[in-house]
Amino acid sequence: MRVEYNEGNCEVIRAALNVIRDELDRLYWNKNQKHINSPFDNTGETYFNKAFVVRAYSWEDNNLPNFEYKDLRCYWYKHSNRGLSAVCGHKLTYEDIETMIRVCCDAMRKDFGERG
Repeated sequence: MRVEYNEGNCEVIRAALNVIRDELDRLYWNKNQKHINSPFDNTGETYFNKAFVVRAYSWEDNNLPNFEYKDLRCYWYKHSNRGLSAVCGHKLTYEDIETMIRVCCDAMRKDFGERG
């Protein structure tokens, strides 16, 4: 099963990505006392850990997913709040989204050495 989401039906996914983005920004600031060149923006940067990967929009390969978590693949144009679409191997539930946020944020906290 393959479920496609687009601008009209992926507001929950967008909200989840914004939570993950904000947590990455916060953790980076707390560790480095400067703002991150966020891979959620048009920066060319990538961030990954054992739970997920987020890549800035690629001009060379715009078929590469910008965000990957389990069987969810998200794509955007230039930044995560523009032209968002997603593909998933199953229909996402609110519980799936809540779990994704928790797993991704916990993995980042571990990477940045913050105890949760």
